[in-house]
Amino acid sequence: MLILRKASLAVIAVLRFLVMSTACHAQWVQTGPYGGSVHVFAVSPVAEGGPNIYAGMYGGVFLSTDVGAHWRAANTGLTDTSYISALAVEGTNIFAATYGRGVFLSTNSGSNWTQVNAGLPTDPNVTSLAAIGTCIFAGSYAGVFVSTNDGTSWMTFNNSLTNGAVEALVWSGTVLYAGSWGGGVFRSTDSAKTWTAVNAGLTNMMGRIYVNALGASGKTLFVGLDTSGVFCSTDSGTTWTPRALAGAPVEAFEVIPAAGGADVYAGTWGNGVFRSTDGGTTWVPTNNGLTSTNGGLSIRTLAHCGQNLIAGTYAAGAFVSTDRGTSWTAESTGLIPTEVNTLAASPVAGGGTSLFAGTGLGIFRSTDNGERWISADSGLTVPNVNVLAASDTCLVAATSRGVFHSTDGGLSWMPASGTLATTAVDAFAVSGNNIFAGTDSGSVYRSTDGGKNWSVASNHVANSAWVSALAISSGTAGSANTRLFAGTDVGVFLSTDSGATWRGTGATGNPVWALVLHGTNLFAGIGGGVSLSTDDGTNWKTVNNGLSYRGLLHSFAVSGTSLFAGTWGGGVFYSPDSGSTWTATNDGIRASDVMINALVVSSTSGGAGEMNIFAGTVSDPWSNFSVLNGGVYRRPLTEIVAGIAMPRNGAPAIYRLEQNFPNPFNPTTTIRYALPVRSQVTLSVFNILGQQVATPVNGSQEAGIHDVQFDGGGLASGVYFYRIHAGDFVQTKRLLVIR
Repeated sequence: MLILRKASLAVIAVLRFLVMSTACHAQWVQTGPYGGSVHVFAVSPVAEGGPNIYAGMYGGVFLSTDVGAHWRAANTGLTDTSYISALAVEGTNIFAATYGRGVFLSTNSGSNWTQVNAGLPTDPNVTSLAAIGTCIFAGSYAGVFVSTNDGTSWMTFNNSLTNGAVEALVWSGTVLYAGSWGGGVFRSTDSAKTWTAVNAGLTNMMGRIYVNALGASGKTLFVGLDTSGVFCSTDSGTTWTPRALAGAPVEAFEVIPAAGGADVYAGTWGNGVFRSTDGGTTWVPTNNGLTSTNGGLSIRTLAHCGQNLIAGTYAAGAFVSTDRGTSWTAESTGLIPTEVNTLAASPVAGGGTSLFAGTGLGIFRSTDNGERWISADSGLTVPNVNVLAASDTCLVAATSRGVFHSTDGGLSWMPASGTLATTAVDAFAVSGNNIFAGTDSGSVYRSTDGGKNWSVASNHVANSAWVSALAISSGTAGSANTRLFAGTDVGVFLSTDSGATWRGTGATGNPVWALVLHGTNLFAGIGGGVSLSTDDGTNWKTVNNGLSYRGLLHSFAVSGTSLFAGTWGGGVFYSPDSGSTWTATNDGIRASDVMINALVVSSTSGGAGEMNIFAGTVSDPWSNFSVLNGGVYRRPLTEIVAGIAMPRNGAPAIYRLEQNFPNPFNPTTTIRYALPVRSQVTLSVFNILGQQVATPVNGSQEAGIHDVQFDGGGLASGVYFYRIHAGDFVQTKRLLVIR
């Protein structure tokens, strides 16, 4: 794949023109929850306009120019952003290390990056970086490597470095120290040419010394061991003395100069931040304002910018202290959104709605329509939340290891009793206090008290291996008019006796990933699109007209007469007519780069305010990480319903250009657009230099929906843009050719 690495001012101007020529209209807005795991910080004090702070995390490198108040992705050219393990600043150069792809260099504040791996091992696991003068040092699973030419080439000596898994590097004066995973601390006085072990006094585990972090303040060295806390040395590591944090795994150190000395900070796993004002002899916790996820206050990295201290946490994002650690403020706006597995909306007493997002890092709650999110998982002992469900009286969460319930609107959680305390649940259906749970073993469970206690409704739904979706009709569970549907790996089944017995409904036999009841209509999301039954599943028909993406359909939402479907790789689709026709509604969402895991409709004030639809998304693992993709997106329903409404004559109500499908493609793709009236249409394709490379359409066309097959067989792999000009309507979208 061709990736844009460097762009001239002319190219930037062309791209800006293409973007600005897009018709102005409303779209999906990304709302968070922001945060995630911040692995490493680096501060560049020589940046134009003030210090730049770089954060490395899952999803790449992020940049803040206002001391953490706002962050933006800075990943262009990074070919692997799955885990940024280290950052270092050398003058105006920024170095970023990854697991598996080595080291990358940026000379323009992270605007773009170039891989600089010559001399490094194949698939190097670089864990740490350090810079001094014009030398860059990279600690890896294969030892320490040195570059004296900005990463153009690397060399290694590793004499006497008996353990190659280097986790930390730090300079103290002219001496370089390496902390290894299993071999303890090593010292080099000749820029990594030779090494000497300096472990006298350090405790070991079964004969091994595991170093997490190194720090230096003047002549005092600090080492954080995996289970033994902090040790200090005042004689260049010749001897070490244990300090007060024994037993607390230390992940990071940072030093801020002070009158007559320095304040030393230690970030720990599970116990937050500690400060020492006496060279590490005593430590005091400084955690006021820090928030945790899943009960642990775990600090991954520390840095300072002037007198401001910055903490990167596991799962809870970044925090900034302006008073040397006395108090902290969360500052994660713009950091890569959490990957959202599930969504639920719960009414609040007195009006309004709480919106809950279940993620791989716990549960987040918003009470202001998704503007701000806070962690809401007190008592939740398992971070990975797969499914949420809510009613007026209960809230339940399914994790990778059991079910939890909340009776106070998500303020606190308790594990379910019995079997579901440890069972993996894939689906919920709620009717008042009655909740049904479908599991990955094909069983269905029932709770009649809001999720506190559960009993087996059926040990097995017919011959299914798992139950991935549930839907229940209105009415009291167990009554004659209540119908419970289960989507499984072998189709859809119906129970009219609260899950005790099941009958097949005549579905196709395909795995079913989503179910929803829309009046008397039952919709099933399968691989390949949507199936509809109007007679409780006795008969089914495919309803894919306009559903341009027919891969895995994973979620549904209903509001009045409107039906929405969320796909993996195709975005969100809207149907105003019970599935007879579908239209993509993805403006603002990079549809090909995200998986729509969940959809929910919620109002701003308990049903009386503006209605919004929310999409919970996960970044596609093959997507372009230079742009933020995951998290929760929000859009007012009126924008979608009014914008896609069809007048009686059957013509589209507005001009519209949809995302091409498939995307990426090789060699052909379909471009769809809508014309409300007969129009002169020009459809053009441009490369990243702004040069026109194709004109698939150039002429007058009738009103209606038009599909154009575009053959990119003559194009090189890479990013292109396609633009439509019809009447006064101009809009541009991106496509990707892969060879």
